[in-house]
Amino acid sequence: MQTEGGADAAAAVAEGQKKLFRLSDASGTMQFTEVASGILQRNMLDGADVFIVDSGKEVFAWVGSRSSKAERRQALVFAQRYLTQSTRPAYLPISRVVEGGESAEFRDQFQGWPAAGVNASERSDKAASVRATFAKREFAGFAGFVPCDNSNAGPSSHAPSPSGGSEGWMKKGEMSSEGNDKKKDKERKKREKKELKKKKSGKDKKDKDKKDKDKDKDKKDKDKDKDKKDKKDKDKDKDKDKKDKDKKDKDKDKEKKDKDKKEKDKKDKDKDKKDKDKKDKDKKKK
Repeated sequence: MQTEGGADAAAAVAEGQKKLFRLSDASGTMQFTEVASGILQRNMLDGADVFIVDSGKEVFAWVGSRSSKAERRQALVFAQRYLTQSTRPAYLPISRVVEGGESAEFRDQFQGWPAAGVNASERSDKAASVRATFAKREFAGFAGFVPCDNSNAGPSSHAPSPSGGSEGWMKKGEMSSEGNDKKKDKERKKREKKELKKKKSGKDKKDKDKKDKDKDKDKKDKDKDKDKKDKKDKDKDKDKDKKDKDKKDKDKDKEKKDKDKKEKDKKDKDKDKKDKDKKDKDKKKK
């Protein structure tokens, strides 16, 4: 006959194997710590975090109603990691339990929680809950949780169904090696593609910058050559203008000299004429 907390003769043997762990990111990082072992009390659970319960025959991931999104997402991951990294049997089933919707099997692991029988409705709801949980996208690649028929299986190959019926969920292994490799390969290819695209984008930008720089340099050189040629042409025109001015001034000086000479010649001629006339006059007078 069961007593409060499910402590009948069979459960008493498993009582010493019970362990309770807390999964919390309240410190800023995800922490997985042991809270208690042996006899577990209901008040050890805190709705602000996630707790992993190892009953000896099954592992529960209890999700508190006020737990963070990250804690909820990592609940089953840490439950599975606990099995693979500890000395616990790999075939133990794992169940996800939500605060306020605890099954009778889960309540039986704690003192201070009324014992309750397990009916067919609870078994069906629990199986559906576990199926829905592991159908979620974040568990893609995990091959450890599959429907199993426990009716003809021994303890070495199948774990007892959480509900006591023929249908349950069995942990086959940690993460599928093939699925893990594919996931890593996909992530690596995606990362390499992103890096290649980034490098190509960087190279294209450098090439464009170099091309623009060369174009600017060519334009500057052309403008410089043009300015140089224009200056040369301007200096040439200036020299020509100077030569033309000098020639014009020279011609003007020559004209002035010629004019002065003509005037002088005329004066000399007039003087000679006067002298002759005077001389002729003097001669007549005599």
